[in-house]
Amino acid sequence: MPSVLTPLENEKNLIKRIRNKFHREFIQIPQRSRLRKRFINTLPLYSTYPSNKYSIHSLLCHRDVEMGICCFKAFNYFAGDNFEFIIHDDGSLTDSDIQYIRNQVVAKIHTKSESDEIAFQTLQLFPNILKYRNSHFLALKLIDVILLGSGTRMAYLDSDILFFQKPEFYLETFMTQEKSKNYFNKDFFDAYIDSPENIQKNLGVFPFPFINAGLWVCNKEDLDLHKIEEWLATEYLKPFINFYRLEQTLLSLLARESAHGADYLPEGYNVDLLKLPQNCIGKHYVGKIRHGFELEGIRYLLQAGHIVPDIGKHI
Repeated sequence: MPSVLTPLENEKNLIKRIRNKFHREFIQIPQRSRLRKRFINTLPLYSTYPSNKYSIHSLLCHRDVEMGICCFKAFNYFAGDNFEFIIHDDGSLTDSDIQYIRNQVVAKIHTKSESDEIAFQTLQLFPNILKYRNSHFLALKLIDVILLGSGTRMAYLDSDILFFQKPEFYLETFMTQEKSKNYFNKDFFDAYIDSPENIQKNLGVFPFPFINAGLWVCNKEDLDLHKIEEWLATEYLKPFINFYRLEQTLLSLLARESAHGADYLPEGYNVDLLKLPQNCIGKHYVGKIRHGFELEGIRYLLQAGHIVPDIGKHI
């Protein structure tokens, strides 16, 4: 029987905190790194094969480059296709990081300096959005995807998600490129800047509940910069301009305001700290279980039979 991944909690006992830190720094972190490298080397170089015409966005930082490559290669493996990934640099990617990513997958990488110039030129009529974008790196997950994305339907994937089965619904609702509902990863609680009731009281919109911004497919026209600018101009949101949950809150408001409606991806995609890899389509290794990306997810995929490193069977 597989063991259940234990979410991290704040340890109050000083001795246990020191012991946990030692274990994390000198045992767990090197172990996680070895698993990532092994997984990257197990799957083929997708960069050497022709890609399809579809691109999926992802925000990436220097710390998570290997994690991102594992995420992208696992996605391609189970999708049975070769996608281009549009990487949004948070400002920390190095030239070596960029080359490493491009050696492994088909990627268009927007460096922070390049996207800053585009944003400055494009957002002159949206001063509050420009201020927000300059205030918190997570704003890039929403604002830069809107500015640099194309197509009728746009897809986003966080780098701390692993797939264990073919994400058929996600692929179908994205690759048809036909306007329909906007689909999101369902969270297990509302991770917004404030209670939904207070948000509605101040902005006139009740946010769509339980949206997690780590995995979604949206109509480009529903990601409306004018609405975002209007909300950010309010006195209510100004204290939250550099709050890490603002981007997810804005996405939930856009989902509620969409004329096409919003819904959750099927249950197998849900954010769930305790679900096992064999029981889900994909798992989002959010903060408390981030260590499980390698120690549970990649370890599971490296077990015999879960990954067959034969590119010909998948592309």
